[in-house]
Amino acid sequence: MLPLSASYNGLLYESDQVRADAAGCFSVKLTSGGRYSGRLQIGKKRSAFSGSLDQHGRASNVIRRSRTDLLTIDLEVGTGNHAGQLLGRVTGSDWTSVLAGDQAVFSARTNPAPFAGRYTFRIPGGAGDPSMPAGDSWGTLRVDGNGAVRLAGVLADGTRFSQSAPFSGRGQWPLYVPLQSGNGLLMGWITLTNQPDRDLEGMLAWIKPPDARSRSYPDGFEFECEAAGASYVRPAGTDPILNLTDGWLTFSGGSLM
Repeated sequence: MLPLSASYNGLLYESDQVRADAAGCFSVKLTSGGRYSGRLQIGKKRSAFSGSLDQHGRASNVIRRSRTDLLTIDLEVGTGNHAGQLLGRVTGSDWTSVLAGDQAVFSARTNPAPFAGRYTFRIPGGAGDPSMPAGDSWGTLRVDGNGAVRLAGVLADGTRFSQSAPFSGRGQWPLYVPLQSGNGLLMGWITLTNQPDRDLEGMLAWIKPPDARSRSYPDGFEFECEAAGASYVRPAGTDPILNLTDGWLTFSGGSLM
């Protein structure tokens, strides 16, 4: 049986490797009659689609992005072990990407997200390879009672980024940020954890294409790293953020002049 109504959000990318021209994000809303409407984003290109699911919870769409640029989207509402998910694939002229999304279940009025609050977010750099960013990227995020995430930060090459997307009932959030006019990206699934040293974690792909005009890493790079985040609770009154009496701050490497 199909859900009476549902909203799904997720990612798509090729199964063997993340490539900027075949990776992106999507959202789909399903109504009680089996009708659906969705949006797909790959780079800077956004496309809308709609239709009806069949009795098996499946559908197929063709999106025309230009006269010669067509995408085929195949969708299926998950059941059994995949209940609460929307699965499928997106096919372009010479590529096929796997599509997977989770259902948004939280509501500030009827089912508030238990992990609502503020978090800090860190993407560690890669040491030992001068072609990769050695410094850390960082961000702050806020999760409201609806489970909606609002993230803003700065990457290690100085690029500012932001995103809004919902956490799912499984405690996952699809992070996708197109970079360099859609020719690059930052993407991956971020998961809530119960680990003592972190509250969020996930593997991210960061792709920066070559750009001779760029002051940092003009040759570009493809970088995979494990991001992590922690809950932030503002200290009461005049209590310090860090309980330090003495500390050292060291800057090394990079462009410090």
